[in-house]
Amino acid sequence: MLHNSLRNDRETFHQSLWLFREYVAFITGGKLDLKIKFLDLPNVSVPVRVAASPLRMAGLDYQRAWPVIWNAIPADIQASSDWWWILYPSHVPPKSAGFGNNDFITGGMAAGARGEPVFLIDDLWLVRKPPHLGAGDYSDLERQAYLPQWLQHEFFHHLFRNYPEFKLEAKSHQWFDRQACPKDFKGQYEPDYYANALHKRLMNARPPLHVTLRHLPTAGPAPIPNPTTKPAPAGAALSDIAGTYRRTPVENDWHVGKISTGSAKGSKKGVVMWRNKAGRSWRLKPDLGRGMLVTGPDNPYFESQPVSARDFTLIYKTNAGMGGAKIIGFKFLGEFYRKD
Repeated sequence: MLHNSLRNDRETFHQSLWLFREYVAFITGGKLDLKIKFLDLPNVSVPVRVAASPLRMAGLDYQRAWPVIWNAIPADIQASSDWWWILYPSHVPPKSAGFGNNDFITGGMAAGARGEPVFLIDDLWLVRKPPHLGAGDYSDLERQAYLPQWLQHEFFHHLFRNYPEFKLEAKSHQWFDRQACPKDFKGQYEPDYYANALHKRLMNARPPLHVTLRHLPTAGPAPIPNPTTKPAPAGAALSDIAGTYRRTPVENDWHVGKISTGSAKGSKKGVVMWRNKAGRSWRLKPDLGRGMLVTGPDNPYFESQPVSARDFTLIYKTNAGMGGAKIIGFKFLGEFYRKD
């Protein structure tokens, strides 16, 4: 169960979000208005874990927790929501166990099935100060000042991954390294980096922010082909997989990409890669016996999605009476990508 102060009183959430809502409206020129809806899931139990390395964390066990969370959210709410903020009961070890002065990572920025931002944190993040910020509970004013800063930090992770052409987070948290800042950026603090990124890059980007930050399907993705198609028929060759694929309608640069194989021109021998139009790429491990291209940790959806969604399921169409089969696309994140 969430912390007592959060169970029935929504004021804490509104205090945490009001300034961030104003910020979103400003950076999109008033084109986006962040509307808030609450969904309580008191009977859902999610797996958690505590780890000491590489960083001290006490949070969700992502690979096991994500399927539980998404399966618990009604389909109509999933279909009508652009962004998510998931809060769960904290399991940070208590001070009485000797952890009173230790900070724990309890969340951050993840991604949903459509690439939408997923803000993730435990409930105590809204209630009490972590050790690096002090001690005791937040006052209302402290919460209104600090939580929007945390939301901004996570939000820019999402923006930077959606505009990779600017290389504003080519390495994790690169704004902490002054030598890695673009030469035209001025200032010395983290918010200075965000302000420079916004005004010198993102507000003039294409597609514009108000388009990139919408993740609802406008006309619905192309349906996955009917059961007459089948994966990995006998004689399927890896070289046949190379090519350009697109999810229709194409709503952003993540919906178009190329698979390159060791036999494709310009590709590295023995390596199968997916690279989308947004510039993001990850390796694919062929498993033609199961009709799959298996992804690994370099897939940005690897931890946030169940195995059935994060791998590429190849879809073939058999040429009746002619022998052989033709690859027509693959299923990824529950959507169909058709081969050009």
